[in-house]
Amino acid sequence: HHHHNHNHNHPTSLTQKASTSAAQHSDSAARTPTRVRPRSSAWWGNQFSHLGPLQDVRTMDGGNAGRASCCQQRVPCIAASAEVNSTELVSTRLRLLPTESHARNALALAHSPSSKHFQNALHTFWAAVHKQRHASEAECADAGSITRLPLREGGFGATLSSLVKPLLWALLHARVALGAHDLDRKGSRRSMERLRLSPARPLELFADSARCNSSSLECFLQPLSNCSESTRLNAPAHTVGGRWVDVTSHEMVLARAPQAAASLVANARELGTLPTVALLTAGLLRPSARVAAALERAKVALGWPRHLLRLRQTCARWCNAKDRENLSRRPLLIGLHVRRGDSCSVEARSRHNRTCDHLDAYLPALEAMHAAYSDKAATFSYVYLATDDASVAAEARRLNHVRSGSSPFRWLVRGAEVNRKWPVVRGNIPQIEVLLATHRLDGFSDAVQVMVDLLLIAECDVLIGKFSSNIERLAYSLMSVKGFDATPRKSRHNGQWSPLGVCLPPFISLDHPWCSDFGVPQPLRPLRARKSFPSDAFAGGTDAMDSPRIVGGFEC
Repeated sequence: HHHHNHNHNHPTSLTQKASTSAAQHSDSAARTPTRVRPRSSAWWGNQFSHLGPLQDVRTMDGGNAGRASCCQQRVPCIAASAEVNSTELVSTRLRLLPTESHARNALALAHSPSSKHFQNALHTFWAAVHKQRHASEAECADAGSITRLPLREGGFGATLSSLVKPLLWALLHARVALGAHDLDRKGSRRSMERLRLSPARPLELFADSARCNSSSLECFLQPLSNCSESTRLNAPAHTVGGRWVDVTSHEMVLARAPQAAASLVANARELGTLPTVALLTAGLLRPSARVAAALERAKVALGWPRHLLRLRQTCARWCNAKDRENLSRRPLLIGLHVRRGDSCSVEARSRHNRTCDHLDAYLPALEAMHAAYSDKAATFSYVYLATDDASVAAEARRLNHVRSGSSPFRWLVRGAEVNRKWPVVRGNIPQIEVLLATHRLDGFSDAVQVMVDLLLIAECDVLIGKFSSNIERLAYSLMSVKGFDATPRKSRHNGQWSPLGVCLPPFISLDHPWCSDFGVPQPLRPLRARKSFPSDAFAGGTDAMDSPRIVGGFEC
């Protein structure tokens, strides 16, 4: 192994502090001198043969800084740490465009002693998420240890978002989730906390027993736990009330947790909302076999960039200098979500404080991303367009043909398997819940395609869209933990595999900042071009806003 110094005049005698985050972009890693006993080259070889188990992440200080970033992070990202408040970064701005030096500085802080508690909290919390899925037979059989989660069926993106807080509740109450379904919404706010025995129920809007006989979330996601199939699909279990998710904020879930969960609550508070939600989302959104197959078919049909054909959820290997150079040369992959459909009705626009824009409204953001992150050698950037609107898809295809020579964008647009036809009733498109309930939309197929869109966006390097949409918020949560091993396997250390870090990739939102508190109304507030927050040092791309913008005013 040899050092690779990128024109840095650093004495190689200093032990380099190696970035262990697979989500890190910094090739030279943070070069803070540390007093750590150098490890043998054999030790390093073993560590890099897989993703790296739990304690390696905390102790991977060693001589090989050149290999210290994952060979999949194409753009600079901001590592969350005790010093960099990631939740503040995404909830107070509409764009995050960090530079390489921002990324390096944030990385140095993430590996400084002051962030040790944060790193410990990260790994402990992820270990708990993993353990919750791997219950013992005794736990699966014990009525006091199992639960069904209250689900809110709406559009499939909203349905998935509604699960994040209930998952956190189950984690803090040491309950194994058998499944999730919509619950009876009668009762007072206070009564929602009271547990009641609930039978297993099929999904209402997305079930199709002919195509998937469980008629449950397991048609689209891997099971929420490893309890037996008959237990997961049939056993009654205690649940909170059906309106629980609307009357309980993220903060209340933490504040009302039992004493036994005090250290886990402390971990979640140390991390802040974004990392907590991102870890829960990564644990939740693991595709079922059916969705994984649909994802692969979509990639083949799109001509998905070859270097990305393997799912990027895990870091396949670690980078050396040549790898880094090749990586930065590949075309940028921009994830763009243009949501129209039922969100364009007057009622939906006012309910979400959102506008309903055509593709041209997004082009300046695309050009800004291309200018910031495309390599000079790469003449174009890929744009993966996820949209529920036929005219937007047609316009992107037209752009591909018309300006293929002069345009810097190559559009990847999915075909007829995605629903882009919306029935109009009295001049308006009804809400998606109404269309699904009245079978004017195929809910099962819609759920599969939403999952595929979500996972494809999450594989992109950067995100452009509107954070008023559940799809964007879920995709960004997944993107920020891209370096995580989402399918922990056994290893020699504690039998526990671990994520490598939370790292915020670049985004541009055309309407609201990121938020996560499903069902809880966000207050209206002015978002100004701020003087300076401590974390602004790592943000890049200051918000170019002439006047304060009013954000919030919708249920996140």
